[in-house]
Amino acid sequence: MSRVDELMNKYGRVTIHITSKDRGMELALVLESLRKQSYKLWDLILLDDGSSTQTFGHATIQMLTNRIKLEKHYVKMVRSNNSFGVCYARQKCIDIDDFGNNFCARIDDDVLLETDFLEKLFEVIDAGYDMASGIVPQTGQPEFKRQ
Repeated sequence: MSRVDELMNKYGRVTIHITSKDRGMELALVLESLRKQSYKLWDLILLDDGSSTQTFGHATIQMLTNRIKLEKHYVKMVRSNNSFGVCYARQKCIDIDDFGNNFCARIDDDVLLETDFLEKLFEVIDAGYDMASGIVPQTGQPEFKRQ
């Protein structure tokens, strides 16, 4: 069994939170890099924070999210009619995350992920840290018990 298989067996699914505003092409690039992850157990929440364009209606975004769904990932896409800023948008992702995964990872809409990005984050957690930069237990959820 490979190291990534061990991590996936141990930690299960992670929800990816991505917020975006007027950045359709950048969002397409991050979605494509997310599809190439070695850690395959993830689901996706996309939040459009009041874009002036139809970011989620863009043909490339539609094609990528459909492929992601076909690859057995849950996808939730939410559009806010008004822009409230990145902090509000990130909190909104936490609020609407009902996938039941134990971890969430916030990813910016303008990054290209290395293929082992999620795997490396879980290796940090597996080394005994409670969280790694970018991935945390679902602390925003009412079920999370703070120590």
